Amino acid sequence: MMLARARELAEAENLHNVSFEEGDAQIHPFSRARFDVAISRYGTMFFRDPVTAFRNIGDALVPGGRLVMMVWQAHPANEWSTSIQRCLAPQEQEPIASVEGLDPFSLSDRGKVEHILSDAGFSQTSFLEVTAPVYYGEGVDVAMQWIRKFTFVRDTLERLNAAAALQALERLRDLLATHEDGSGVWFDARAWIVTSRRV
Repeated sequence: MMLARARELAEAENLHNVSFEEGDAQIHPFSRARFDVAISRYGTMFFRDPVTAFRNIGDALVPGGRLVMMVWQAHPANEWSTSIQRCLAPQEQEPIASVEGLDPFSLSDRGKVEHILSDAGFSQTSFLEVTAPVYYGEGVDVAMQWIRKFTFVRDTLERLNAAAALQALERLRDLLATHEDGSGVWFDARAWIVTSRRV
């Protein structure tokens, strides 16, 4: 659906030098040394083997090509994460791990990211801090639908009994109501824009 919409928009803009393809960037057989830049917005944190994945992406870049990605800073720095988690599991201090082991904060540590990218064949890694609110929808109902799709939210609710899950959702709804300002539901957030060069 998203790819079909992207193709429609490209066609409407008379853009014929773009193509849209679905694949797993960790293992996709990219053409070698074909691209000048690879861009990701909140996707690379979920690589199961990040060094292998970034090496695969790097192989698709020309020498000196850029990797630019936006990733979350640490869980405690992100109001959206800490406040939602408090509604679902008030006793948990550390970010809740998903059943699949996926971690949205896996690339929050600058030293760790530099090490991973270096091992994958990148250099000149830099970090730009982004502090901006995140939009969760036009109102509480829309925000609830969106947040319930989060892996850690879904997993946590499934671990609770029916009564506890209902109470957690009521707390979450109350939280969202306090973050609705007339223009939508917003939460403070902190991220990194990471830029690195293919060696």
